[in-house]
Formats: sequence, structure tokens, C-alpha cells
Amino acid sequence: MKDTHKLFKEFNPNANVRVGVGNCLELTGNSKTNYPECQLIHHPSKQLQCWAARCLLDLMMEKESEIEYDQFCAPKIKNSDLHISISHSSNFVAIALSEYPVGVDIQIKQDKIINIANKFVKKDESRPVNQQTLINWLHWQWGAKESLFKVYKKGSIDFKSMLKIDQIIDADALNFDSKGRIELADFKLECMLHFVKLDNYFLVCAY
Repeated sequence: MKDTHKLFKEFNPNANVRVGVGNCLELTGNSKTNYPECQLIHHPSKQLQCWAARCLLDLMMEKESEIEYDQFCAPKIKNSDLHISISHSSNFVAIALSEYPVGVDIQIKQDKIINIANKFVKKDESRPVNQQTLINWLHWQWGAKESLFKVYKKGSIDFKSMLKIDQIIDADALNFDSKGRIELADFKLECMLHFVKLDNYFLVCAY
């Protein structure tokens, strides 16, 4: 990871993928404009996240850029062939840009993820025994599957049966790579997965 700008960090999982991560308050504090589409959002924290995402994109693109949404509510950059994926969690926003389909997910660590684990991993799937390692593993699983879901974009995916993640050898690692697959009856795709732990946040990029 490198500090390319004082307001955000950027890393490159490969030559065609850029991922930027920034603090919402810091990003918006440097902006003189609250984008009109964000002003339509009434929830203060969600409005801040919307605003921060647009600030981050402008910084990454080094120009003002407009975000649109397709028929599946997936974001796209107006007048650009670049693919984009956006994720927010608490005070942070992440954006992935690529010439090819890409997905990114960022999540703040929450112990309560254990309570919803069976919604996205199978009950008989091998899991770490240590509770803190298990919590890390579940965040990696969720982030990986959410990023694959964003690569697919079309919705209607069962996270337990249609999204597959290769074994995560060390869930306590801070940075590693793996692979994942989207497996539908009429669509199959293997993706690389890049995992990064940023303080108390888990970030996964699929490409």
C-alpha cells in the first residue's frame, strides 16, 4: 500500500486494479461541494458516505467524475469505460477501479458477525476453533463473497451455494491473496481475491 495522497491510501492488487481507501470525514472536510444526489439522502451517516465516495473518486480520477447506476443499481462512471465498485463501513469508504469487472467490500470488525454466519457460510463448512480467529475468518468470507457479488452485479445469488472461496490458510494474516468463484447454472467465473486488514477494518477486492 502507498500513500498517494494525504487524504487516502491506494494499493494495486494487480496492474489493472486500483483500490483507494479513505476516512469519510477527512475526505469531505477537504471538499467545498456536497454533491446534489447526496443531499437527497436524509440519513446523516449515509449522506456523509455518499459524499465521501464522490470525493474519493474525484481524487483517484484527478478530475470531477459523475457516478450513475445501471438497471441492477450497480455504480458506473459517466463517460468512462472503467469499471467501479464502492463500499462503505462506519467512517471509511473504499473504491475499486479497473478496466475489467471488479468488486470491493470493506467492513469494520464486529463480534456479532458470528450471529449471522449461517446466512453466508454453510453449517458444515470447516471453521477456525479460536473465537477471535473465527471472527476474522467470517469477515474475510463475507467480504470475499460480497466483492464477488459486486463483480456479478445482477443480484439473485445465494451466498452459501453460488459463491465459493478457496481455503483461507491464516485468517489472522494482514495481507494475502486467494481465489473465489461465482457458480450459477448459466454463469461461471473465477476471480482473484486480495485481502487487506486495515486497523479494525477488513477489505477484500475481487477482480
